[in-house]
Amino acid sequence: MHRRIRTSLVSVGVAAGTVIASVFAAVPASAAATTTYGLWYLNEAPGANTARDSSGHGHHGKVGADIQTGVQVSGATAYRFPTWDSTAARHEVIVPESDQLDPGKSDYRLSVRFRTARYYSNIVQKGQAGTTGGYWKLEIARGIAKCQFRTNTGSHLTVSSGSKRVDDASWHSIVCERDGGTATLYVDGVRTSQRTGLSGSVNNTWELAMGGKSRCDNVDVGCDFFAGDIDYVRIMKG
Repeated sequence: MHRRIRTSLVSVGVAAGTVIASVFAAVPASAAATTTYGLWYLNEAPGANTARDSSGHGHHGKVGADIQTGVQVSGATAYRFPTWDSTAARHEVIVPESDQLDPGKSDYRLSVRFRTARYYSNIVQKGQAGTTGGYWKLEIARGIAKCQFRTNTGSHLTVSSGSKRVDDASWHSIVCERDGGTATLYVDGVRTSQRTGLSGSVNNTWELAMGGKSRCDNVDVGCDFFAGDIDYVRIMKG
């Protein structure tokens, strides 16, 4: 997607902040994806240039210069992505390539907590359209959260938040799972979509990007930048 829409994050309607541990506990437990390979609390102090991975696997990310770190908002400490009109290197958190962050054929779980007022944007992804080996992404399209897995065989599934919009500037916790051939999306602990039929592996050699597409120029490839706050990102595999 590529829409040049400038929307500022508003402060009204923001839910009370929630401690990270209780947020994780509030979402449904995954029976299969049991090992955490990436955990970015995004709670570094102002001016930080490294997003620390607390999983123990060392997947630290480089923080783009346009991102504000150490932002205190509604009880949370978050990263603020303040504008979309920028370059990918300045606007995104980039985590170097690792097979540990690819679903492969394994069960997989992505958990993200964010707030935004933007109608269209990409929140987290590894790879993008045309990437060899497939890709996955969590995006917002017309205010609806969508998670997509595309495998190396061309098989793909998209699950969404349905009628539940997430562009209301309130905190939302999203969980996107692959469990064998089934994909499921949860919003604030409630399952909103589930589809079956996925086959093949998702395993590419690209970096993981938070805040938009990592390889884009807004000319030939739209960057679909996220604008808002991200509280944490967590990746688990089974």
